[in-house]
Amino acid sequence: MPYGHAVAVMREMNMDPYTYCSDYYTKKNWLATYSGTVYPIEHQSEWEVPEEVKNIIVLPPHERVKSGRPKTLRRKAGWEKDQHNKCSKCGELGHNKRTCSRRRRRE
Repeated sequence: MPYGHAVAVMREMNMDPYTYCSDYYTKKNWLATYSGTVYPIEHQSEWEVPEEVKNIIVLPPHERVKSGRPKTLRRKAGWEKDQHNKCSKCGELGHNKRTCSRRRRRE
């Protein structure tokens, strides 16, 4: 399926967006996908599980799953520069005047 902005351009150019859609998304193919019978699963006691699958022991992960949203680093574009904090008291990089450990020198 084309993205919305592509559809907008196609309509502006009097083109039919459906010509750029895959046949998988047509109504005919969508209905054919679900036309077969879906049988319900039997009770777990009636399942036929191979012995090699029964003998596999699944252990929990070694690491504890941390709570909250995982931290990710954003990939910077080639034209972006690294930004560093510059202290207005001492002029050094890596911190600001609120976290500066030096006292301001009087000249």
